[in-house]
Amino acid sequence: MKFSYYLWLLYIVIFPFYFFSEGNPQIADAFGVLIIALNLRSILVRMTENKFTKYLLYFVIYSFLVNTIWMLIIGDILVLRNSLYYLYSFFLLMFVITKLNDNVFIKYTLTSLFISLTLQFILLPFVADQGFRVQLYFNNPNQLALWGLCLLIIINSLNLILPQKFYIVLIASILCTFFIFISASRSAFICAILFWLFFYIKSRKNIIIMSFIIMLFLIYALLSESVQIKNIAVLNYIIDRLAGDQVSSDSGLAGRGFDRLLEFPQYLFFGAGEGFEERFNSNIELHSTFLNLIFSYGILGFYFAGRAMLMIITKSYREIIILFLILSVFGQVHMILRIPLFWVSLVILYYAKTNKINKSISIP
Repeated sequence: MKFSYYLWLLYIVIFPFYFFSEGNPQIADAFGVLIIALNLRSILVRMTENKFTKYLLYFVIYSFLVNTIWMLIIGDILVLRNSLYYLYSFFLLMFVITKLNDNVFIKYTLTSLFISLTLQFILLPFVADQGFRVQLYFNNPNQLALWGLCLLIIINSLNLILPQKFYIVLIASILCTFFIFISASRSAFICAILFWLFFYIKSRKNIIIMSFIIMLFLIYALLSESVQIKNIAVLNYIIDRLAGDQVSSDSGLAGRGFDRLLEFPQYLFFGAGEGFEERFNSNIELHSTFLNLIFSYGILGFYFAGRAMLMIITKSYREIIILFLILSVFGQVHMILRIPLFWVSLVILYYAKTNKINKSISIP
């Protein structure tokens, strides 16, 4: 087996362990860089082989252009850090897309995802009490929510490429949802509800198996002290947050930085770059992937990234469109573009679409 596959497995399993402060590379990224180095030739050769990867590459290049110009104006080299994250995430995306035609790689990926979910579930009792919003080994609960959501999308997308036994996908999806639930993220909770409505409709013929496994999981969770589901109270907490009773610091347009699009419209054409938020009388970034794209990288940057994402759902299949839209709901209120697993989710959705199209064309 190729050494890169083992490194990929380690990358996924170690990914949830954040030992350094927010915004910095983590231990898993050391494996990610090594994966890229070992596969750099194949990555470079195939970067422009389809429009999806081509548009993402254009976005990465344009982000370097915009951030370099603002670095020279502001005099802070850290402005370039975000573009480096995008380049790193793009290279990991390219590694994944070059391997998705190998069923062994898909099986390794699914195995590593299941190991990662199980490991975090086992380690949960050893985490100090973090209150209603659990973050496990991440820096904040929203990172846990995004991790659970990305794994939910990846597992169900890979199942479209290489179908797995129903109960395996179901158990993995339940675990992903459990982590989303304990993170108490409002937007991720809504995404999970949308997913399960979709999952129930498309899996009606397996309703007995699905009901039985969900019931067993709920019984175990309610009776086991190790899961500490005192935290059923977290459901009330989420409902209160959705109802607006729990007001957080990121509530409202100003709290998420949305107001800067109206206050500083001059940046919408070329882009304001990322970082140095003091320019906008704020100390937070714009908490939306799509609004951040248009504000930080202007019309052209938004076009490149948006065109790539649009290719996932254009002339696509119902399952792929729904999974993408579920992920997009979270991206509307969180800046997730610097997270490699988000890029991996996108490329697997895109490959699932093209794979289904190719199969349908090849069948007489």
